[in-house]
Amino acid sequence: MATATTADVADTATTAATVATTADVADTVAEATVAATAVEATVVAATAAVEATVAEVAEAPDQIH
Repeated sequence: MATATTADVADTATTAATVATTADVADTVAEATVAATAVEATVVAATAAVEATVAEVAEAPDQIH
């Protein structure tokens, strides 16, 4: 009977480790998603800034005359 109890404890420990690992993976994925969203927002802002600069440069000859 002691062997079965030891096996149960080992199984419970393995299950707990698996649950913890799954939670870690989910947390890492969530953090990566937040980081990717921040990068995407930065790229969108940078693209808008470049487009605004290009528009200003395109209008510059008209402002010279």
